[in-house]
Amino acid sequence: MRGRWLRWRQGDVITVEQLRAFLVALGFSPGATLFVHSAMDRIQEAVPQITPTALISMMQELLGPDGTLLMPTFPFRGLQRDYAATLEAFDRRRTPCRVGLLPEVFRRLPGVMRSLHPTHPVAGWGARASALLEDHHKGLTFGAETSPFYRLTQCDGVTVGLGVREPFTLYYVPEELDPDVRAQVLEPEPRLITLKEKGAVIGEYPLRAFRVARDWPNLMRMQQMLHQRGVARYSQCGPLLAVRADARAYVAGCATLLRHGLKSFQAPT
Repeated sequence: MRGRWLRWRQGDVITVEQLRAFLVALGFSPGATLFVHSAMDRIQEAVPQITPTALISMMQELLGPDGTLLMPTFPFRGLQRDYAATLEAFDRRRTPCRVGLLPEVFRRLPGVMRSLHPTHPVAGWGARASALLEDHHKGLTFGAETSPFYRLTQCDGVTVGLGVREPFTLYYVPEELDPDVRAQVLEPEPRLITLKEKGAVIGEYPLRAFRVARDWPNLMRMQQMLHQRGVARYSQCGPLLAVRADARAYVAGCATLLRHGLKSFQAPT
């Protein structure tokens, strides 16, 4: 929907079959590539019968063997810089996700891989998972060519928020693509983070962390402007709110706002 924000409705519930139809309307179709943000508490309030594993199975079934499902599995909340300052090593298999129950369950399932990035790893299943995730540790967190966030824009990827309405992670991509903005927001020198697999050291990652705080009022203005322009589209099934955007269009829209001075971060001090 364009031009107005949807609101949570308390008390109503929907069936599992209604949820399935809602997912289809959001773009879960055979062969599609979807990057899913979620709030499992909100989802289960709306669909009390659904469990994380059942929801993931439903998504995989709808996408089919040629589809791809991605979820963020970031191991921290707050500022990347603050987390990086305390981080000595990242273990791809053992480091838990801190951004929700659904992605934590997802990353542990058979057939799911996780990108080798110490602060912003992405979990993936399906036909394109390996191609999207395998080089994440070879470049910047959200940068061109190697990050799954950028690669999502190159394969007709779609980003979906299920039970959430805050801005997507993809708004960081244009900031890392712009050399002037990148110089403002990233630490000038990388810090080496040890990468592990089941406890064994397999390499190091030169992390240049974001060194500025996010400007949340600005982020919400950006999201509302993208919504008003039809880039981010909200929809609702009973009490369950969702938002959907074509990844390429979303990143392009964020880049346009960035060129007009609307940034997601506070001015460096």
